[in-house]
Amino acid sequence: MSVNWVMLSPSEGFVNLPGEQRLWTSPPRTSIHLESLNKNPNHEPFAMTCADGRIFLTSRRIVYIPTAQSKPPPSTSSSSTLSVLQSFACPLTHIHDTRVTAPWFGPNEVLSLIQPVPNGGIPPHHPAIKLTLTFRDGGAYDFHTKFVQVKERLQQALEVRGMAGLGADGGSAGQAEALAQASADVTLEDLPAYQETDAGRNAQGPMIAPTARRVTRQRHEEPLVELGSDTTEVAADPPVSVPADAPPGYEEAQSSGVSRALSDDKL
Repeated sequence: MSVNWVMLSPSEGFVNLPGEQRLWTSPPRTSIHLESLNKNPNHEPFAMTCADGRIFLTSRRIVYIPTAQSKPPPSTSSSSTLSVLQSFACPLTHIHDTRVTAPWFGPNEVLSLIQPVPNGGIPPHHPAIKLTLTFRDGGAYDFHTKFVQVKERLQQALEVRGMAGLGADGGSAGQAEALAQASADVTLEDLPAYQETDAGRNAQGPMIAPTARRVTRQRHEEPLVELGSDTTEVAADPPVSVPADAPPGYEEAQSSGVSRALSDDKL
């Protein structure tokens, strides 16, 4: 994260980074509060607050721009690190444990733990900062839903490019260019629906595995016979040879004997 390091623009609020897209903007009466978690008495505490402003969700980071000049919050400690908040930004990959709280009385809030970036205006002895966004005009749940979706898609885009461990602040010139390309692919649009290809549309019949085709072909090549009205398909027995000196009615006697044997087996 960084404080007062965003390039401001009189017409658009702030200047986009390379490949950055603005995906969501909060209502104007959104407040921000930054507070250090380090309670070591030997280190200076850190805290900043702004009552009115907008939070911008982009494809690379969140940006907070006050709608009016903010004032440093009162403090009883003379050693507190307090200054006027002019802008705030934090890469999406440096925001952790984001959740929405809905109190009984008062507006909804979004709480997060953020990891400061080097030379971002945060003293180096603060490894984590608590971020509280208060949405007095609504939008907390909408922001949280879109934030989770954008962060997941940015991480997927970085993994595809082999940059899963790279923060949104970039690094070398090559990494910064690849990060710009990854963030350019991040959108809030729904993924395209599945469409059947020409190869699948022209295929005749259901798709069958090659092994299943061989077994089916072998079954069709075997001769089949029907026993009465039974539709069970069985392989036909080889024809029985009739002796040359068989008496008249030999074949009928053999058939009746087979029929009686089958009847006895069924009983």
